[in-house]
Amino acid sequence: MQGARGDSVAKVKDRLDPTPLQRVVEAIAYRLANIRRLRQMIAVSLALAGLGLLAIDAVDPHDESVVVALHDLAPGAILTSDDVELRALSDDAVPDGAVHDPAQVIGRALAGAARAGEVLTDVRTLGSRLAVLATHDPDSRIVGVRVADAAVAMLLQVGDRVDVISSDELSGPRRLATNAAVVMAPSKDQVSTREGPMVLLAVSSGTAFDVANASLAGRVTVILS
Repeated sequence: MQGARGDSVAKVKDRLDPTPLQRVVEAIAYRLANIRRLRQMIAVSLALAGLGLLAIDAVDPHDESVVVALHDLAPGAILTSDDVELRALSDDAVPDGAVHDPAQVIGRALAGAARAGEVLTDVRTLGSRLAVLATHDPDSRIVGVRVADAAVAMLLQVGDRVDVISSDELSGPRRLATNAAVVMAPSKDQVSTREGPMVLLAVSSGTAFDVANASLAGRVTVILS
């Protein structure tokens, strides 16, 4: 018993008054433990950083959700939810005026043909924005006219400028509008009707009524500017 107590007392003395060798060993062990803890912290930090980079790649803060055509669309098509979808594009690939909400285009007529995947903008559907852009007149209107000469109507393209001419037996030929912008032209496969092909023109508000009235009363013709 006394020998065991003596050993215990010796161990306590060694801890309280370690030899130089023991001090070196303890210092090395302490540093190694710190190095292991540091390595563990670095490994955890790198893992967290990797997860953060994956999250950033998955949702790029520079991406924008825009409305695109799901398939090829014909001019004048009335857009439905089956025609468009939201798609994320990098901001440098998004055109000015891009539409970000499908509700802004669903139910509206497409001003011109669109390819699958094309980004729809605020001037790709018929409306006041398109009329203003075409005429540079904030009070412009879009009017539909039946062109008497189907061959001339089929030559028209979106963006063409035309003068609108009407005639009747009493007054003869009359110029109703000048420099009107074609915002929707007949498609090449459109079936001709007795009333003549429909063309949509952006005209100033001052002439919109006369053009619409003349088209209702009888067919008109156009002169390409």
